[in-house]
Amino acid sequence: MNPLPIESSDWLTDFRYQIALEHSIFRILIQWGLTESISDIQRILDEHLDQALSAPARANGPHAVQLSQEQERQVADAVRDTYLKTRDIPRRGSCQEKLHNALLTGFQELTHELLQCYEEHLAHKTQSKARQEAA
Repeated sequence: MNPLPIESSDWLTDFRYQIALEHSIFRILIQWGLTESISDIQRILDEHLDQALSAPARANGPHAVQLSQEQERQVADAVRDTYLKTRDIPRRGSCQEKLHNALLTGFQELTHELLQCYEEHLAHKTQSKARQEAA
């Protein structure tokens, strides 16, 4: 019989880090003025980065995991498409200008901020798995 997730010793820690990841992503999207698209973008991020979250991490370099250029492009395209669907929704002036500039640059800055959250989350998962294997 499989144990329940809460019976795992690391379940609560992993759950807290998952909540922290989602909180960071929500905060970034709210700052960018994409409040109405938070759940859509979160779902898209999860879909596109599911492979990275389940892939084995590389142990070299300052980050345990580096997302590929293709994954970054997919996230940027998904954010752009989501923004274009909601482009007519009124926004604060600063957010509207920021999003318009991001549209011109391919949402590189926003994508970098979102992927940085995921890289930190992946680094934590890698460290956690390494500690479990060492024990």
